[in-house]
Amino acid sequence: MIDVVIAGAGPNGLMLACELGLAGIQPAVLDPMIGPNPHPRVNRIVGQGVRILDHRGLYSQLTGTAEPPQPAARSMFAGFALDLAVVPESQLFVVPVQQRGLVQVLAERAGEYHADIRWGHILTGFDQHDDGVTVHVAGPDGAYDLTAKYLVGADGGTSQTRHLAGIDFPGMSSYDLVVRMGFDVLPPDKWVDPASGTLHVPGSDSLPPLRFHRTERGVFACGAMGSRMVAMTYELDSSAREERSDDTTDELPMSLAELEASAKRVLGADAPLRPASPDAPLDLRRFSGINSRIASRYQVGRISGRRCRARPLANRWTRSQSWLAGRGEPWLEAGGRSKWAGGAHAARHL
Repeated sequence: MIDVVIAGAGPNGLMLACELGLAGIQPAVLDPMIGPNPHPRVNRIVGQGVRILDHRGLYSQLTGTAEPPQPAARSMFAGFALDLAVVPESQLFVVPVQQRGLVQVLAERAGEYHADIRWGHILTGFDQHDDGVTVHVAGPDGAYDLTAKYLVGADGGTSQTRHLAGIDFPGMSSYDLVVRMGFDVLPPDKWVDPASGTLHVPGSDSLPPLRFHRTERGVFACGAMGSRMVAMTYELDSSAREERSDDTTDELPMSLAELEASAKRVLGADAPLRPASPDAPLDLRRFSGINSRIASRYQVGRISGRRCRARPLANRWTRSQSWLAGRGEPWLEAGGRSKWAGGAHAARHL
């Protein structure tokens, strides 16, 4: 019997696998992807998660430096610039790393602890018993079962584990917002003030770098995010929509022309954009809808998981404190006593 099966090999699931490994527990980790998700997602880690990475010896691997993390002098939150240089003993730390890089490092570390990471294996169901859980899995070679003491869902906002466990996910969803982002794209050089980074758009206002500029038609921002330039737009329908439309536009790959057209609608002026490097592939993203939800509970019998949140799009490219969930779970029920598997052991390494 396996001690723990983890559904989801994202940052939370893999961090949990690492923490369990510190306690000598070798979990099986299931993920439907054939390997680490290659798609661009978050671009940095913000908050105390950075210090946890340092405690676990992972910070240097992600940053390439042997120096300990230092508090950030400035940061952004929901489009607002935060000057932290004036904050005494600031504890806000930032690591500019894309999620796929984080997952790769965590997967390597979990492998060192002999976690059994099964890419391309999908959780399809489970049955709970008094002394364990039978986990039903669909793998590349067919269906099979695993018997485990506990099952942990770390499979995101659309968690299959949470759904099968019957855990409610209350909150709100709205589908009247479209966010478009282009990384490593630049406006014309003559529009940018080299000293301040202010963007002077002909026919529109002067825009401070990476500040959210609101117009009657939406929101536009452009500037450096860490080492990357980003241009983004927010467009909101005139009326709220709580249901998805039948429009299939969101299913098509986004283009630079689409981002330019959106910027023109928001600013009321042409906003030509170009790749920062003609040889690099474009990193373009489109998000439709906005969610604000949190699971009603984190445990049903031997099924545990994050009280995962579907977050507002304004913070979607940053992984913040919620990523620490993988370090503090699961709470396991054993013999009438509650304990955190690996928690006491891992705490000795802080």
